Amino acid sequence: MIGGTGLGFVGQQFLAAGVAAIIFSLSPVVTAVLAWILLPAERLDGRDYLGVLFGFVGIAVVIRPDPASLLDPEVVGKLLFFAGVTVVALGIVLVRRSQTTMPVPAITGWAMLLGGPSTSYSRSQSVNQSRAFNRHPCQ
Repeated sequence: MIGGTGLGFVGQQFLAAGVAAIIFSLSPVVTAVLAWILLPAERLDGRDYLGVLFGFVGIAVVIRPDPASLLDPEVVGKLLFFAGVTVVALGIVLVRRSQTTMPVPAITGWAMLLGGPSTSYSRSQSVNQSRAFNRHPCQ
């Protein structure tokens, strides 16, 4: 899906690379949940439900959402990065659901071709926004 990489890119500007890696490691769990919802042939069993639960509890520990600081840049970055992981996982599941005859490298190529401009745009917006935040009010 277009935009997942861009969301991850923008979100990663506000958090440490290690935290981003931990959030990214939730990708298989998110993919399994989306496949369970969108692909009728993919079903979870008892241990799978437990794994999904532990995965989300783990990510909640890493993100540590605090209602008092929901708009803190680090929390927003974590949520944006998680949204990017979710969009990429959704793209994976939707490609599987489409049952296309197109080879996987061709699908990947088209995704890169279409996703590149959105990533470039999100990067330009985030750079402009960070410049605006770094300006001193007297300048």
